[in-house]
Amino acid sequence: MPGRGETANLTTGMKATIGNITETCGTIKLRIDAHAKRDCGVRQLQTLGLRCALQFQRTQRSLSVMRKLACSVWLGLSMGIAAQTTDPSAGKSGHGIPVVIATAVLEDFDALPQDRRKLIGIALKVARDFPSLPYTPNGSDPAQGGFDCSGAMYYVMRKAGLEPPRTAAEQFQWLKTCERLHKVPAEASTLTHPSLKKLRPGDLLFWGTSESADAAAKVTVTHVAMYLGKEKSDDWPVMINSSDGRSYRAVKANGYGVYDFRLQQAGAKVALRGYGTPPGIANMQDD
Repeated sequence: MPGRGETANLTTGMKATIGNITETCGTIKLRIDAHAKRDCGVRQLQTLGLRCALQFQRTQRSLSVMRKLACSVWLGLSMGIAAQTTDPSAGKSGHGIPVVIATAVLEDFDALPQDRRKLIGIALKVARDFPSLPYTPNGSDPAQGGFDCSGAMYYVMRKAGLEPPRTAAEQFQWLKTCERLHKVPAEASTLTHPSLKKLRPGDLLFWGTSESADAAAKVTVTHVAMYLGKEKSDDWPVMINSSDGRSYRAVKANGYGVYDFRLQQAGAKVALRGYGTPPGIANMQDD
């Protein structure tokens, strides 16, 4: 792709070439007029006219080529400028593409029940198959250009043969109705908090606001993700979801992929409010 300076030079050269062609056409016309005024013989005029016609045809073809070239350069320049100012893979926030990991890096993955391995495997495969899907409000299918948080979980769970509701609030209520939901109090700020002792890979995680610090208070759900477990190398807890601005090992990203799973500071307005196993996946026995 030529730079702006190179394109300016190319445009100037094209203008000069078109000018020369136009000048040639003018010269041809003057020569015909001059011969006509001198009352040249018919044969001379016919010969000159044929030559002029051939030259005119060549000129027309050259002009057509130049016009097409000018359009191509203009289109290329426009696309180049757009590419310099907008990176589709980065999303509106400018953050990059999320990380995708393999199940092999997850601690004790092979020891999980088959249905949980299948669910987590599908969640990661979707991220590998569609590596640059940005966070997209109301998105629940790659064909829509991306996912929102609940749309991603909805798509993954349906791929695993489950029948979840569509929104994060409905998914929260789904687990609650099926007695799968474990509430997390506002004061929980580390993964060692007693309220998280039943958390297992494949569980859904819900963030939201609450009317009070009481775990029994009404929750307004704002985000949902899936817990993947911890990475073998350093016990790093991770989750998968669609987000814009969350981080994996201090690098922010936009879209569906793997992110750090960490809790908020105690007393934060938006906090982890609950988690649980999706209906259709067997509950694991307590360790």
